[in-house]
Amino acid sequence: MTFNQFQEFVAANIDWFRGRLRETDSSLLQVEQALGVELPDSVKWLLKEHGYWHGTGVSNLEGTVRDTLDARRHLALPNRFVVLNNFQDGGLILIDTGEETSSGEFAMYWVGMEDVGNPPRLEGNPRYGSFGDYVKDRLPSEQGLIEPDYVHYDPANFPEGRGDG
Repeated sequence: MTFNQFQEFVAANIDWFRGRLRETDSSLLQVEQALGVELPDSVKWLLKEHGYWHGTGVSNLEGTVRDTLDARRHLALPNRFVVLNNFQDGGLILIDTGEETSSGEFAMYWVGMEDVGNPPRLEGNPRYGSFGDYVKDRLPSEQGLIEPDYVHYDPANFPEGRGDG
């Protein structure tokens, strides 16, 4: 999925993406500096434009940095990989910044913990051509788990939206 196709996909499913706690240029730059790689343009756009919500495909970038640095330190994961999401026994979602699939977009893999190392074993694991492809694949699972009443983001339901946070 190209960046433009991803933007159209998000717009068509906006209630699943418009959420809380947006990232900024500064916060994204700090993440990229900490990891020593650039994040996909689609990740940066989504988190700056809409923040985190049910369809975002990443819990938070603080966890991404921690899990990536831990995997590099303890599992010898090469620096070109980013652990976007850590599902524990369910495996890791890796961004391979060494495999650009279109301008500003990179391949992603869902690998089991037993396949993480230097190099990670990618063969036989699900591959996504972009962050958008990953998110599109995951969205039906989220839609099956979350009650419709909890999909639309209402800032009044959260402390930062009420001014008492």
